[in-house]
Amino acid sequence: MDDKELLRGLKDADPAALEGAVRRYGAYVTTVIRRRLLGRGEEEDIEELVSDTFVALWRAHGTIRGESLGAWLAAVARREAIHYLRINRPPRGSEEEYLAAEDEEAGKAYDRKELGILLEEAMETLEKEDKDIFILYYFASRTVGEIAETLALNPETVKSRLSRGRGKLKNELMKRGYELDDRHE
Repeated sequence: MDDKELLRGLKDADPAALEGAVRRYGAYVTTVIRRRLLGRGEEEDIEELVSDTFVALWRAHGTIRGESLGAWLAAVARREAIHYLRINRPPRGSEEEYLAAEDEEAGKAYDRKELGILLEEAMETLEKEDKDIFILYYFASRTVGEIAETLALNPETVKSRLSRGRGKLKNELMKRGYELDDRHE
C-alpha cells in the first residue's frame, strides 16, 4: 500500500491500514526516535515510544492532512522523544559534571549535523537511480529485494549500485575533509 491508500484506510479506521503503516514505517520511526534520544533511554523505552507514535496515528486517523504519512509520523516520533527526554532528565550532579556532559553532547550533535550536511552534498553527486536506491535502503529501511521489485531491477544490480555508491560517497566525503574512522568504512 502507498501512503494515499494507507491514509484512506486509516480514515476508514481499518486496522489493516495501521498494520501496513507499522510495517512500512516502523523502522523509520524507530530511527527518528533513536536519533532524537542521542543514546539516552533503554531499548524498552524506544519500543514504547514507537508504540506511542503509532497509537497517536490511530487516534488521529480521521484528522491527518496531506499525503506524506512518513513526515507526519516523524513529527510525532520527534515530539514523543522530546517529551521522554523532558520527563527523564538525568539527576542533577555538580555544575561542572553537567556542563562537561552538555559540552560532549553538543560536540557530538554538531559532528552529526556537519556529517549530515556533507552527506547531503555528497549524495547530490550520485546518479538519480543510485540516489533513489540509497534513500530507499538507508532512510526508508527497504530490503534489497523490495528495492529491486520497486525499481524493476535485478537484486544483484541493487547490491552493486549500493556498493559503488558507498565508495563514491566515501570519496566525496574525504574530498570535503571528513575523516572516516573504521565505523564509517
